Amino acid sequence: MGTFVFFSSDPSFFRTMALLGECYWPLGLARNKVRTDERVGDDVFIIAGKKLHNGLKSKHESHLKRKIIDDDSRKAPTIVYHGKIDAIHQKPLIYYLYTDNNGLDYKVPIEAIPRFLERTLNFPALLDTEREWMSQVYEIYSSLYKKNELSFTNAYRNNDKDYRKQNERNGALKAHSDFLILSGENTYYCLDSDLSTIEPEQDLKFHKNKEIFLFLSRESLNRISELCSESGKEIVKRLGAFKGGEYSHARLLHEPSIHIPSQERLHQGTSTIGLDDINHDSPELDIAIQGLVRNYLHTFKGDDKMTHGKNTILFGPPATGKTYSVMEKALAIVAPNAYQEFLDRQAPREEMTALYREYVKEQRIVFCTFHQSYSYEEFVEGLKSDGNGNFVPESGIFKSICKKAEGVKKLDTCSLEIPNLFKISLGRKGQDLNTHCLDNGLITLGHGDDVDFTGCNDKDMVSKKVRSKYRGRGKKETVIQQVHTFKNELSIGDFVVASHGNLKVSAIGRVVGDYFYDNSRKIPYSQFRKVEWLIRYDGDEKREASELVTGRFMQKAIYKIKLTDVVMSNLRSLLKEIDSDDNGKSDEETENYVLVIDEINRGNISRIFGELITLIEDDKRKGEVNEISATLAYSKESFQVPSNVHIIGTMNTADRSISLMDTALRRRFDFIEMRPDDTVLPKDVDGIDLKKLLIVMNKRIEYLYDKDHLLGHGLFITDSPSKEKIMKIMTSKIIPLLQEYFYEDYEKISLVLGGSSENENEKNRFLYKEKIDGATLFEGGYGSEERSKVRYRLVDDPEFEAILNIYKGYAGS
Repeated sequence: MGTFVFFSSDPSFFRTMALLGECYWPLGLARNKVRTDERVGDDVFIIAGKKLHNGLKSKHESHLKRKIIDDDSRKAPTIVYHGKIDAIHQKPLIYYLYTDNNGLDYKVPIEAIPRFLERTLNFPALLDTEREWMSQVYEIYSSLYKKNELSFTNAYRNNDKDYRKQNERNGALKAHSDFLILSGENTYYCLDSDLSTIEPEQDLKFHKNKEIFLFLSRESLNRISELCSESGKEIVKRLGAFKGGEYSHARLLHEPSIHIPSQERLHQGTSTIGLDDINHDSPELDIAIQGLVRNYLHTFKGDDKMTHGKNTILFGPPATGKTYSVMEKALAIVAPNAYQEFLDRQAPREEMTALYREYVKEQRIVFCTFHQSYSYEEFVEGLKSDGNGNFVPESGIFKSICKKAEGVKKLDTCSLEIPNLFKISLGRKGQDLNTHCLDNGLITLGHGDDVDFTGCNDKDMVSKKVRSKYRGRGKKETVIQQVHTFKNELSIGDFVVASHGNLKVSAIGRVVGDYFYDNSRKIPYSQFRKVEWLIRYDGDEKREASELVTGRFMQKAIYKIKLTDVVMSNLRSLLKEIDSDDNGKSDEETENYVLVIDEINRGNISRIFGELITLIEDDKRKGEVNEISATLAYSKESFQVPSNVHIIGTMNTADRSISLMDTALRRRFDFIEMRPDDTVLPKDVDGIDLKKLLIVMNKRIEYLYDKDHLLGHGLFITDSPSKEKIMKIMTSKIIPLLQEYFYEDYEKISLVLGGSSENENEKNRFLYKEKIDGATLFEGGYGSEERSKVRYRLVDDPEFEAILNIYKGYAGS
């Protein structure tokens, strides 16, 4: 698998990427015109530096700026995201430029508009009119593209500032209309409201400063404009394109946030390049990037390719080890420590199989196979007779495993519930108040002074007590809200983060007691709650607030932290650390469940998953920041997918290419390619170089057909291999598979097998090629030399030499 780097310097592209969790990778942006050869499953690393950091708005995008440079003293670049390519599209990448009320631009690829609108549903800065325009252009563009009614042509972006300023003053260039599109031999038009024609000869600098793009033709733009509402011309002005006629789509999986220890500048500008092809002015910077990326892949992904998201599909040709690998993948999820122990001592596979079967018996690992008639009723829920003439809902395999997983009580990194999180200040820095609370398992509140709020169980009661009893100098509205939060909104079981100023964390605890009033302590506060302090940071060990929340803590004494402001991955790590300490042991077993779906590509995904296809996304699951639920069709239950349910699918690319997979499925799964591995085969089996045999046949198949129809190494794996067993494999497995691949095209089959014999008595080939002359078959000389035909047939009982002849004449390496 390949590894590629995407240097990002365009704020409008980056903020869209961060919002969607997806990267659209224009292949035309390859640096130095080095053609990148991406494949589905390749790793992508997004790197950003000072230029992008400075282009983001401080007021509204501090969380994005901190992803790149979180300290004014740090100017070097950062590896911000890690993702995987899950699709490659042979068409230009056209985007819609949206500008919100805060002046932030988003370059939204047209195909991503539905997801953009879904993610921004509650954005106050997104106008209803703009949402309507974006929906229109998506529907119209998609419809015209499917009907093959769109055409594309060369377009140019003129980067000469003087030229652009002059035309902006003349009204020729408006809004985003800096694209100039070839209309005639020397005539261009621009994206103003009338698609005006301009004469580039008026400016001698034009030809020196133009950049070539592939964009919608004038006819296609006019067609889109006509089909849109009355604002069609305004909508068209918002369209743009990236360089090149094809692009890749990558899902962002992780945020490594790896600082690159170099003061050298990145190549400024958005561009893509293979990891090994990076070529900055400073070799030290290249070496640093390459080393950090490789170390990350080794440390966090692992050489065994077993660490991925909650939804994974293993794909590849037949017999490449997909089903074989499922067992290891499932054990790595359910019992990671046991699995690692097996690897460390190289335990026999039988031991791993025995443990796997135990989890299957416990229904922690569940297996099913999709096929053409597999349905929603079997997978989610259906109706079944109760024997009394009634039909009652019955849970399918997916709903059943989700319900089992939902019953898990243990708190871990895959916990179903993210607890409420409150920030509380325990006095000013250096006060004894903070130490007193930490030492005595308490939190306290200064608001309200010595007023006793016992019995004030809602905000109105707190308000009455404050207005009648409180004599302090604080604003009564603030006191009411703070006391109400401390006494009534904060519940037993909620988590509290004790701040040390606005930038540090001094402790994290869990509320274990109700409000009580105590004015007898040697501290100036009287309002208290009992807390179990779970983690305490003393002295210089205090944690940065930015490790838990985006930004700094607010000045309020107590407030509930919004889930959208929580750095979820770090919170889960802390919860796991807490839970491990509580249980007094390491997490030998997780509480994860695994659903294995064999042949996932053979089922009708829309029909099987139904309304649940969105719910399986990592951030849409129960307890996640964007959690959603759906009402099931038969039981009318509100249903959510727990975070501790993992889905592993397998797909045979010989049945269907990954490029033909349902888009909804591709977007929600990580894809791990399983390619033929010739290294597991012996070089000498009674004189047969089995490794070379597989390599040669697969190279020929990929040349004549494609990489989805290669031969897997598993076809040749057998106990006590011998030439007789290899011959049987060739005649009973390999040749029938080739007949299926090439639809009985024996000329190509012959090429894969190293040729054919023209003598029916020779046994040193698998195929016999017979020439048939029509003149000998029909009276009156029907046939002629031109009408002669060739017929192939399999050789009976081929000799051992037939295998050797497959690779004997191969001149490659």
